[in-house]
Amino acid sequence: MRICELLISFECDYSRKTLICLSKDHNSYVRASACDSLSIFSDLETVTVLKERLKSDKDEMVRTYASLALGDLINNTNPPTEKLVDWLLSILYNEKSEKVKITIYRALYFSGRNEVLPEIISGLRSQEYQDRIAVISILEEVYNLENAKEIEDKLTELLENEDSYAVISRIDKLFQNVKKTI
Repeated sequence: MRICELLISFECDYSRKTLICLSKDHNSYVRASACDSLSIFSDLETVTVLKERLKSDKDEMVRTYASLALGDLINNTNPPTEKLVDWLLSILYNEKSEKVKITIYRALYFSGRNEVLPEIISGLRSQEYQDRIAVISILEEVYNLENAKEIEDKLTELLENEDSYAVISRIDKLFQNVKKTI
């Protein structure tokens, strides 16, 4: 897995091809790490590989990282291709994992589909505190003046009943970061 992290230091075709090969490895951690690292490449082959991992990989973690990478690519491509956005929308209907769905909504939000914000926020209701932390990180990524009140209200509401110190700490960190940017 460390090899994937090192390969992104060299944004070249050899690194890209190696990461594509690693995205098909038998080890799910290697595949997930490769998908994560592929987010710096925006060529058609890379997008196709990430789409295939998101659509077909049996491992939830791999699908999550493939979706995150596609979201990063969309966020860095102006404007994102409507074909990719439509494809992501079609994938949502067959995806069973709430974790993966949240990351697909993140990608859709980056594509300009602001109407999916409530779907991202719904992840704050997860029973798993790690999932709530991941959603808070996504909310920090998409936070802007247009959605600030909605996000702040939902996080304040979550704070009222939250038992996890890690979640409380993450929300506090988001609020601190927001204050610094205002």
